Amino acid sequence: MIGFNKSHDWTPEFKRFTLAHELGHLSIPSHLEVLHKESRLVSNPGYYSDKEIEQEANIFAINFLAPANPFKDKLNKLSISYSALEELRTYYKISREATAIRMMKLTNNDCSFIVSNTNNEILYDQRSDFFFDNHWHNSIRGNQVNEQSQAYSYSCTNGCVTSQSRLKNWYPSVRDDYAIKEQTFDLGYQNRIGTFITVDPN
Repeated sequence: MIGFNKSHDWTPEFKRFTLAHELGHLSIPSHLEVLHKESRLVSNPGYYSDKEIEQEANIFAINFLAPANPFKDKLNKLSISYSALEELRTYYKISREATAIRMMKLTNNDCSFIVSNTNNEILYDQRSDFFFDNHWHNSIRGNQVNEQSQAYSYSCTNGCVTSQSRLKNWYPSVRDDYAIKEQTFDLGYQNRIGTFITVDPN
């Protein structure tokens, strides 16, 4: 049996992903062993988790709902942008957060996706392979959003806001600073904010 906490107003996309996530728990043999021992698994909102069992269920869900090859084919015709995110999430009927992470996993661009909250705490970031290989840095998880960033003063009622910033505003330990484009938007649950940053090598 799969249940939802009715105290929250979950979106259809969130429910769809959650159902696929829970199907993952029921389909992965090692998860069934845990279920037999614990009788139930409780998954928290959001795509990110420190628990390996939750990460595996998320991978199952995203591969089930948005297979890599067709998703990448569509992504290659678009840019890393909020408009592309909306187009992809509408097509695949998944959340903004899941779509953004999928974009980072499959793009060849120099970019990153950062999740923060309205208390200006960075919850986690997901970097493209190109970004990861070219901009070494310490973890930014738990850092405060820099005051120079648009996300610092962002209100979830503002839609998507685009601005210019610097890479070191987000990743202070990087060796080389670059101009970046920021696109900040509401993730649609628990006051979470998403920011795409795209690096300008010039």
